[in-house]
Amino acid sequence: MKNGKSPGSDGLPREFYRTFWAIIGPDIRAVFGDAFQNGLLNQSQRLGMITLLPKSGDPLDPHNKRPITLLNVDYKLLAKALCNRLALAMPHLVGDLQTCAVKGHCIQQNLWLMRDLTDFVIERDLPCALVSLDQQKAFDMVDRGFLMNVLETFQLHPFSESLSRLLERDSRLVPFVVPGGAKVKCAQYADDVTCVVSSLGSFRALSQDLSIFERATGAKLNPEKTKGLRLGSWRYRDLPFGASWSDQNIKINGIWFGYDAPCDVTWSERAEVFESRLETFGTRWLSILGKVTVINRFVSPILWYPGAVYQFRVASWCGWRGRFFHSYGRWYRACQEGGIVPKTGEGGTRGGSSGK
Repeated sequence: MKNGKSPGSDGLPREFYRTFWAIIGPDIRAVFGDAFQNGLLNQSQRLGMITLLPKSGDPLDPHNKRPITLLNVDYKLLAKALCNRLALAMPHLVGDLQTCAVKGHCIQQNLWLMRDLTDFVIERDLPCALVSLDQQKAFDMVDRGFLMNVLETFQLHPFSESLSRLLERDSRLVPFVVPGGAKVKCAQYADDVTCVVSSLGSFRALSQDLSIFERATGAKLNPEKTKGLRLGSWRYRDLPFGASWSDQNIKINGIWFGYDAPCDVTWSERAEVFESRLETFGTRWLSILGKVTVINRFVSPILWYPGAVYQFRVASWCGWRGRFFHSYGRWYRACQEGGIVPKTGEGGTRGGSSGK
C-alpha cells in the first residue's frame, strides 16, 4: 500500500500503522486470529464508505458514476497478507490466458499477442475476428454465493481451516487442477476479455459459454460496449454475434490494432495525453527534483506503455520534443547556463556571483 491514500471510517491512514506497528502489531494479529476462529470480522472491518467518482460521459447519468468503497487499513492489511500468500498458488489456479495477478505474467503479453495475431491474419488474408467483451459493472454484479462456492471448491473459503493456514509462515497451498477448459481462444486481463474466433461455428459456442457464465456468476454482458473487429477474409462479412463490429481497427487495453496504421493512431492519441499532461504541470512552479518526479511518475509512463508494443516514430519525437522543451523551457535553459544549483549570490552553494 502507498502513502497518501484515503483512509476508511476510522480515519487511520497507512502511515499510522507503519509508524506505530511495533506497538499495535501484536494486537492487530490477535484481532485477525480471533476473526478466523469466530468466522466473523469486527464491525469496523466490515464497514465501507462509498463515494462516487465521475466516469466519461454525461455527469448527470447515474451509469457514469463509479462507486469506490473506502475501507479501513486494518482490513486492507489482512487482505494484502492473504493476497501475497495466495499469489504463490495463482499460477496453478488460474489459466495461462489470464495475465492479471499472476506472477510472471503481464498485460504486455496480451498486447503482443494481439499485435502479432492481427499482422499474421491480415498478411495471409485468413478468416478471423476479435471480440472484446465488456461486462456491466463486472465487480459489482458478481453473485456472492457463486463466489463462495468457487472458493470452497479450491479450499479457499475465507474462514475455512485451509485459508487460516495461509497466515502461517512459509505455507503452501495444494493446487487444484480444473479438468477441461474453454474452447474459445482468448486473452484476459482481469475482466477485460478478448476472444479470437476463426470459424463461424465458434460464434455459437462463444454465445453458449457466455450465457452459462452469466447465469452462474450473475455477470451481464454489455452489447453496446462489446466491440468486434473483422479481419482477413471476414473483413466485410456479416458475422453472427451481437457486437459493435468494425472493419478498420479495435482498441484493446488502450492500444489500437487492425488496419489503417494502428501504430500511428496509438501514438497520436498518446501525443495528446502527453501534451495535456505537460500543460497541466507546466503552469506550476516546480523545482528540478519536482520536475524529475513529474516526468518519472506522470509523463514517462505515457510513452513506455505503448512503446512496449509499437516502435516509437522518430517523426513523432521531433514534434514531442518541441512540446516538452516549450513547457519545461526554464529547466532546459538552466542546464544550458551552467547547472541547476544556484550560485552563492542567489542563495545557493555554487561558486560565482549571480550576475556572472
